[in-house]
Amino acid sequence: RTFTREDGLLSDMVNVILPDSFGGIWFGSYNSRGGISYLATDGAWAYWTVANGLPHEYVTSIYQDQKQDVWVGTGLLSEGGAAVFHPAGGEWSLVRTLTKDDGLAGEKVRSIFQDQTQRLWLGSEYDGVAILGPGGVTILDQTSGLSDNEVKVMVQDQDGQIWLGTRYGVTMILEHTFQR
Repeated sequence: RTFTREDGLLSDMVNVILPDSFGGIWFGSYNSRGGISYLATDGAWAYWTVANGLPHEYVTSIYQDQKQDVWVGTGLLSEGGAAVFHPAGGEWSLVRTLTKDDGLAGEKVRSIFQDQTQRLWLGSEYDGVAILGPGGVTILDQTSGLSDNEVKVMVQDQDGQIWLGTRYGVTMILEHTFQR
């Protein structure tokens, strides 16, 4: 089976997909007619675009955190941000948006990750990574040791080290670096 705009997607171009913990599927499009298309378990569609609060129509990443909220990274060049969706009463609501003014490293959010201690890492296209933790926001970039400011992907290994894949190499951060 295929899904296109005729079947309910905002755009035929889908760059990121997230099956959430409730059985729904999030589709993110990275183009001028983009945004989020959400297919619920009952077959109903929901949509988020800049018209109803998404920071930018180009969706770069989707991540469900340990509290079950869904984070969406958006942006193109030096515009964008992140959106946070919360499940309540069987429906998703956009409850918060973040930009550089809110502590992000840069406007375009390229990647999203949550570590074992529940800190959220939001990688940017040009400006490094913002780490949202209980002690506030920490920004890491090339001046603090990243191999490049474009953070494309992040994972944590079984020993707790965090690995950041960047445009020009990989940076490994020891687990105890951010103990607070």
